[in-house]
Amino acid sequence: MFLSIVPNWNLRLNLNRSKITSMSLQKLKEQAFQLPESDRLEPVRAIIESLQNQPSQKSERTSIIKQMKGLLKTNQPAPTDEQIKAMLEEHRVEKYL
Repeated sequence: MFLSIVPNWNLRLNLNRSKITSMSLQKLKEQAFQLPESDRLEPVRAIIESLQNQPSQKSERTSIIKQMKGLLKTNQPAPTDEQIKAMLEEHRVEKYL
């Protein structure tokens, strides 16, 4: 998807992903600052609307992260600092001796 602001300051969305973006992000920002203050929200609304129509990857990531956290849960309390130091020492002894 690429965005271009046309001379009448309307925002036109082109959903053809195979085309190369004709306007860089920097150029788009410069054009946005040239818009009258009352018209600056219109491009934002169009961008938000275009994002709402796409499936969200974040929700999929969130559910995967929750599943992974669930795998780490135990009924035992977390080890103390002393216990962790002992485990590390034991591991180092096994590894290096």
